[in-house]
Amino acid sequence: MRKKFTKILIWLILATLVVSTFSIVAPKKARANPAFTARTETYVNVSSLSSPYNSTVTKPTGTVDGDILFQWWGFYKTSAMTIDSVPAGWQLLGEYLTNYDKYALYYKIASGEGANWTWSFSTTGKVRGVCSAYTGGDFGGGDPIDVVSNTAYRTSNTTVEAADMNVTSPNSPMVFWGGVYRTSSTTFTKPGDIGADAWIEDDDAGSTTPDFWTEVNSMIWTGSGATGAMDATATAAVTTKHAFAVALNPPYTYDTLTTDSASYPTLGETITIDSTVANHTASNLTNTKIDYVIFIDGDADNTPDAGETYLTDGCAGSGSWSSGNYTHQTTGFSVNANSSNTDEWSCTNDNFPQNTTYTMWAKWWDGVSTTYDTSYVTFTSIPTLGEVLLIIFIVLVILLVGRIILHFKRKRYWLFYYLGATFVSTMVLILTLRHFKFDQLLVNAASYHVYLVATRLLHLPLEILSGGRFQIFLPDGGSSILKLGIECSAIIESSLLVSLIIFLPIFSFRQRILRAFFGLVLTYVINLMRLLIIVLMAYKFGPDYIFLAHALVGRLFFFAAELLLYWWLFTKPMVKSVGDSISREEPLAIIARSGQALRWRNTYGQAIATFILVAILASSFGFTDRWQKAFMSRKPSGKQVMGEEIIPIRIEKLASDQTMVQGLQISTNQNLNLRVLEGKEPLEISVYLNGRTLRQTIIKPEGNLPIIEANAFAQSIKVSAGDVVVFRFKNVGDQSSNYSIEIIQ
Repeated sequence: MRKKFTKILIWLILATLVVSTFSIVAPKKARANPAFTARTETYVNVSSLSSPYNSTVTKPTGTVDGDILFQWWGFYKTSAMTIDSVPAGWQLLGEYLTNYDKYALYYKIASGEGANWTWSFSTTGKVRGVCSAYTGGDFGGGDPIDVVSNTAYRTSNTTVEAADMNVTSPNSPMVFWGGVYRTSSTTFTKPGDIGADAWIEDDDAGSTTPDFWTEVNSMIWTGSGATGAMDATATAAVTTKHAFAVALNPPYTYDTLTTDSASYPTLGETITIDSTVANHTASNLTNTKIDYVIFIDGDADNTPDAGETYLTDGCAGSGSWSSGNYTHQTTGFSVNANSSNTDEWSCTNDNFPQNTTYTMWAKWWDGVSTTYDTSYVTFTSIPTLGEVLLIIFIVLVILLVGRIILHFKRKRYWLFYYLGATFVSTMVLILTLRHFKFDQLLVNAASYHVYLVATRLLHLPLEILSGGRFQIFLPDGGSSILKLGIECSAIIESSLLVSLIIFLPIFSFRQRILRAFFGLVLTYVINLMRLLIIVLMAYKFGPDYIFLAHALVGRLFFFAAELLLYWWLFTKPMVKSVGDSISREEPLAIIARSGQALRWRNTYGQAIATFILVAILASSFGFTDRWQKAFMSRKPSGKQVMGEEIIPIRIEKLASDQTMVQGLQISTNQNLNLRVLEGKEPLEISVYLNGRTLRQTIIKPEGNLPIIEANAFAQSIKVSAGDVVVFRFKNVGDQSSNYSIEIIQ
């Protein structure tokens, strides 16, 4: 019968191993693609300007308030020539004045425009102007310009190139202008597609009067990031050419939609949803709505369709989706002009109908008919088939191993019994503790105690961060951020120690419990000492020694200390018990049952030591409120930035109304993010670009908690080579405060 049971277990294990499949679905995102329509262009063609060198440009037909207007100029002069008078409201986007053929691009948002505008040049010359208008509503009118490409490309060939530019958001309208100076007629082929999106040719024209020829194209690019070079093709090879490209900010963007996990394998888990939307216009949005639909996407189009199964309001049940249904609706949601806002809600997966992948679709709209933007993310809920089979597989393996261990016990193969039982117990403990995220709790606690000892006793410049991380400020002015993982939780060694003690036959039940507790506390203390060694080496020798400190020095210390602990806790008593058995001529089983392996004075000593250590560790959470920061979940950072290089700023005891200024010379085109890691008082942050105020915000503590890893701005700060950026930090609270800040570039 036993053999038959064992064979059944083996066949069941093989079956589940063959059919198990694992699926991890990465979050995805989709956005709507609105229209972006060109009005009819108007032109100016002059062979030689007459004094006072003015040029009148007619407004494109159909232009209404809110449209965006672009004025392209090409002018030719063998000596200096500039635009010296610009009509009110027009702003320069870029110019190229190095050679005889010169180019400039301006823009403005239409508002009460007359029939025309008058521009003035510094001298006479050949001039061609193209005025283009694009319909409003498809871009952020309050802050329309995202990025401009204006790099000379003068190679003698047919390519008219606008250099690569880094576009911040999907669904950004883009416009391309190519210009050529040539005495013969020239036409163009529009630039190639960018990803799946094609340029629309809005204009291909020119005149032999000024000998300039122009190509204008537009698109809404559904992607983001680097566009690559944008190349139109002329019918003849020339060097007298230049191209501009401009990306506009979309009016409204669904910046992030996330769940706090990619998988929820346990019934009753809470799913927390965060979404951030941005308003890039000059007007506040009030009383908007966000509809969320959790559904099973049968046709994989990432949008709920009539008849598809969805979770009803509040995740209370499931039903067949139709227009207007939602799983959750946020109402009265307001987003100020040129800013963003975040919405958060949660529900449990008790009533999810299937073990499968779900899509969360969100629509941000005005509650009437206008949709601002949409987004989606996918996740798995309740065990998938692969996860269920994995659980069955693990249970069957444990049963089979347990069956073998019991066989060893019956046959009195004590060594095999002890090793097998210890191994299974250790694995079960590790998997169980990790499932309930106890390892992260240990990591958070360890990071807090390391911070406490390092700052209070060793006086190291250390800042605690959330999620088991801390930042070391190095003597050279730099910093390093250390992240503690599962190895630094000591959960593996702790589980092994408990298993070794529990199944050791020489201890009574009381002794096993006491020694297990004492060993766990000492293991935690040894782990803290290991982490302090790593921190000290990183501070003294720099970040290049972190790997050596962790992988060699810290690990050798930890293993050596653990071996000594194991020897003292059970190896030494075991040797003593064997010796007593031999000297007394009594069986080892009798020695073990009588509990002779642990004297009473040692029992009390260990109990008292355990109590004292636990009391010290527990009371340490009252020394400072920083432990709250250690146990907080890490907040997601803002938009991805280039380089991932961190410039740390540490401000000590900034008094109320006192200001600190930090300047930065930019060497390459890039994006900057600013994050306040810590501060107890509200902090006003002002950013100046080349002497001009760019952005301003105030970061405030949340309730009784200090400022913890707060992103200063929803969008990155775009800077170019040669720019000078100045950050001004002002304590607008009532008391002095220390601040820890990161500039990420």
